[in-house]
Amino acid sequence: MNLYNHKVHLTSSGKEQWKVICLLFLLLAIPAVPGATILYAVLFETSAANTAINPTYFAKPAAILLHGGAGIIFFLTIPLQFSRRLRTKYSYAHKFMGRVAALSGCTMALAGVWLYHVVSADKFGAPYVALVLLAFLICGCFARAVICAMKKNLLAHQVWVTYAVAFSLVEVSRVILEVLVYLAFAGTETTLAVITPVILEYGRFIAMAVNILIATVLATRIQVRAQQSPMQTTARRVTAETL
Repeated sequence: MNLYNHKVHLTSSGKEQWKVICLLFLLLAIPAVPGATILYAVLFETSAANTAINPTYFAKPAAILLHGGAGIIFFLTIPLQFSRRLRTKYSYAHKFMGRVAALSGCTMALAGVWLYHVVSADKFGAPYVALVLLAFLICGCFARAVICAMKKNLLAHQVWVTYAVAFSLVEVSRVILEVLVYLAFAGTETTLAVITPVILEYGRFIAMAVNILIATVLATRIQVRAQQSPMQTTARRVTAETL
């Protein structure tokens, strides 16, 4: 099926959409809540003396303020983009919020690389390479999603948004991966001592691979549903004419 067929109509149940929206809010809250706490401390505390926050954030606040601020805007806007009610009844709000979400997502990703330079200026191993690659993928997917939306290629737009959100959630997946590894091997200190450095070094790549797999499955479902929708409409029309 042509991914760029703009005549395809995309449908999904309201209950399924709200499950996706609530799940996105829940997952994005994992970095958003501590991020908001850090922003508040940096903005309203004079130093890191009374906090457990990295002192570098207070000495050089620009990167964390940009990264955290963009992340909170992204948290507040991107889940609602999956609401069919917003898309159909408030299309201008959907378009505006979509552009804000895309811009904040790209800003968050690029500022994340800047923040890495501020906090870990002397470490340029696998975690840094993965972070730069991740920023490139997030910006690229959001750019393609916006272009497809402007060209009315709705199917391609949804597919690219799916991949953009998946890449935006890589850091969340990495945290979940670290927690699962710790819980699975907490009783075996020797094994945990071997696995932990691997996860710390390549966890972002592993999380990226997992999210790509999940996004591919979801994108395939979107394309299959879009292909079935016109067929179901035709079948209903034929049935009505027969009756």
